[in-house]
Amino acid sequence: MELKEVKPGDIVEYLQNNQIFIGCVLEKEKRQLKVINLNQRLVKLSSSRVLPWIGPYISTSGREEILKTLSEHENKRKILEDKIDVKELWETVSEEMEEVEVDFAASLIWEKPDIDHIAALGRKLFKSRIYFKFEPPLFKVYSPKEVELRLKEEEANRERKRLIEEGHLFFQAILQGEEPPPIKEEVAEKLKEVLFEKIKERENKNIETLWKELSSGFAPNPFLPLILAKKWGIIPKHYNYLLDQADYSWGDKWSHKYSDLINKIVLKVKSYNGPVKKLSVISVDNETTKDIDDAFFVQKKDDLFEVTVALACPVLFWEFGSELDDQVVHRSSSIYLPEGTTHMLPEVLATDLFSLHAKVPKPSILIKLLINTAGEIINGEVLFDWIEVKENSTYLQVENDLTEKGDKSSFYEAYELATILRDKRIKKGAVIVEQKEPIIELVQKEDDEDVDVFIKDAEETPKAQLIVSELMVLVNSFIASWAQKRDIPLIYRTQDMNIPEDTKGIWKDPVDIYRVMKEMGPSILETNPKPHVSLGVDFYSPVSSPIRRYIDFLNIAQIFYFLCTSKPKFSSKELEEKIPYLTSRLQLVSKIQKYRTRYWKLLYFKRSKEKLSGVVVGEEGENLVFSLPKEQILLKAPKKMFNVKDFLGKRVMLKLGYVDPLTNTVKIAFIKEEKNS
Repeated sequence: MELKEVKPGDIVEYLQNNQIFIGCVLEKEKRQLKVINLNQRLVKLSSSRVLPWIGPYISTSGREEILKTLSEHENKRKILEDKIDVKELWETVSEEMEEVEVDFAASLIWEKPDIDHIAALGRKLFKSRIYFKFEPPLFKVYSPKEVELRLKEEEANRERKRLIEEGHLFFQAILQGEEPPPIKEEVAEKLKEVLFEKIKERENKNIETLWKELSSGFAPNPFLPLILAKKWGIIPKHYNYLLDQADYSWGDKWSHKYSDLINKIVLKVKSYNGPVKKLSVISVDNETTKDIDDAFFVQKKDDLFEVTVALACPVLFWEFGSELDDQVVHRSSSIYLPEGTTHMLPEVLATDLFSLHAKVPKPSILIKLLINTAGEIINGEVLFDWIEVKENSTYLQVENDLTEKGDKSSFYEAYELATILRDKRIKKGAVIVEQKEPIIELVQKEDDEDVDVFIKDAEETPKAQLIVSELMVLVNSFIASWAQKRDIPLIYRTQDMNIPEDTKGIWKDPVDIYRVMKEMGPSILETNPKPHVSLGVDFYSPVSSPIRRYIDFLNIAQIFYFLCTSKPKFSSKELEEKIPYLTSRLQLVSKIQKYRTRYWKLLYFKRSKEKLSGVVVGEEGENLVFSLPKEQILLKAPKKMFNVKDFLGKRVMLKLGYVDPLTNTVKIAFIKEEKNS
């Protein structure tokens, strides 16, 4: 097509905001045109913006006549455009042409096309972006493959538009408590996918864009996807969304995928028929504990304590770098919640094969220490062996035994040593917080998916807990030093910082606990041994919970391989490379432990409506911070609600108003100072 020189009086068409307009040229100065369009607007445009179909010429200069003529041609072109089968035209030219002129294309449709036919076809081709692309002055002809892709894209866009329209109405009805309109199964499945992806808080640009359109007009709320999912009924009432956000599978189903690898380990361990040492070591755990990863025995001879600690050895026959190992790294830690326990390792390994059940042969890392009455280690030995634990006991049983028998108790010497070790750590600057975490009990309601929540005091077992905690700190700090002397790389938990002198010691009062915890910086994981100041030890490398924590699992592997081969499994560099991922995973898993437990406490508050006893422990900005010692939770309220001077340490009664466990929102209705506080 030869482009005509545009002159005043010519009917032209041009693009504005991706739409085609018709107009008549009134004036021309060089390449600038003054055009009147059907809307009677005067438009200035460059002649380069004129589309490649020009005409006819209007001889009159009268505005009304011009507009009338424009209207006639506009109507004629619309009628012609509606009759054009663009797909049929594309099929005619696509096999032989990669681009086409509009007037030539018009000659394939009409015998003698005039300018209105050509303009109508130009409009149609411009709008038919599945088959043609406008590249002035020609139209590119898409290949069959390109057309197929574009048809799929068009269908996807139509489905997306339908999904947004139907989904928005569906969500709106759910939020308003109305009966939602019926939707097709595929729409419902896509809406579920969007909600679950938003609940997980994963980065997904497509889902994020879709969600913005689906939730357009709704009040902003980061928990909106979770609220919609609950109201829709696609998740249970007390759904633990924190597991989704951490990509952590509850229960043991996750391990079924790796049954072949697991069975290999089970068969190899159970096939052991060599010698087994029957030791006097006893494990001490909670009554419900099934994953027992440590046991001990302490006896005093003359002025020396002989200590034997047995640690589970779940790394035996373990394939590092396997798919199972990758998944366990991802889990990073077992999780203990009021609703149950989910294990880092497959349950058959965590609660059966490697758990130190009494009177059953188990592979173990043994740590034997000789300690004087000053708490100093005189001699230490680490070895691998197959053992039998004498007994599985509980904190309550040990506590009762110590209470009833005193220095005649078989645990008395362990308690004596634990006291010495604790005092030694305090002298070195240890910060010890003693507070009672309550028991949260969930009772399933009959014929309902809901549960009743009860909070009750745990049995006090301070002596038994002191024994276990001090022996585990002892073992973890000893192993750290032992490994350094032998150039065995380990992962250390360090806290190399200066802490105020007045934070050191044992703290029980809520005000003191809040103060010293504010002074504590976080501990970090690293391969470079440094002090852990709040524990009061020079070095600390966790090994005492290899069934429950992957850091301990790795460190036990380093020790086990060294004892068996004189070489550690991993180099320091290899361990260093693992730390960033392990740190991020542990942070996510710790969040589940912390906030899920808080969820149940808040649900208890919401339902009980009782007044709560608290202590003012500090202030943050315009808020006071209250500790509830019985429930072990911190709450905040504006200072103006409690018009008392010298408020720190005051005992108060709190009445809660609005409580939303889901969003971790608590509003205190009123605060009253307790008498004699």
